[in-house]
Amino acid sequence: MTALRSLCNFGFITLNVFVLFAFSNLAVFFNFYGFLGQLPIPSQWSGILIGVFSASALAVRPLISARLSVEGAVRAIAAGLGLTIVSLLLYAHVDTLVPMLLLRVLHGAAYVVMMSATVTLLMVFMPPEKNGQGFGVITIMTLLPYAVVPYALEHAPASVPQAATPAPRC
Repeated sequence: MTALRSLCNFGFITLNVFVLFAFSNLAVFFNFYGFLGQLPIPSQWSGILIGVFSASALAVRPLISARLSVEGAVRAIAAGLGLTIVSLLLYAHVDTLVPMLLLRVLHGAAYVVMMSATVTLLMVFMPPEKNGQGFGVITIMTLLPYAVVPYALEHAPASVPQAATPAPRC
């Protein structure tokens, strides 16, 4: 394989678009505190429910970091993405403390597996002489959702369901 000399390659661009969407997944949770306030969960649990996402990521990252390799990165991305999608779909159906706590742990763990594997694979497509530029692009992809998504959701048309409105129960 010829060494990559440009950041404009399919793998680098595709994985950065994936990073953009993965961080957008987090940016939608800027209103999570408000969402929790509409659920029958005691308000004193809000901080724990918000923080357990990151705590689970902190617990999982050391366990997976030593085991992640380029060869297994695509499988890890697929597993993390699949569990992230399942997590996102479950938020509309969970409205009590213990299931929400477990859901936040699952979502945090899935997210960190997905992102750790993505960064592992990104290194394959980033030419060593372009590391500074490459990490600059990755940083923009991680910050852009936080600049755009909360504003976009706040100003979304009324026909778009808002995150702070729990799904109707059947």
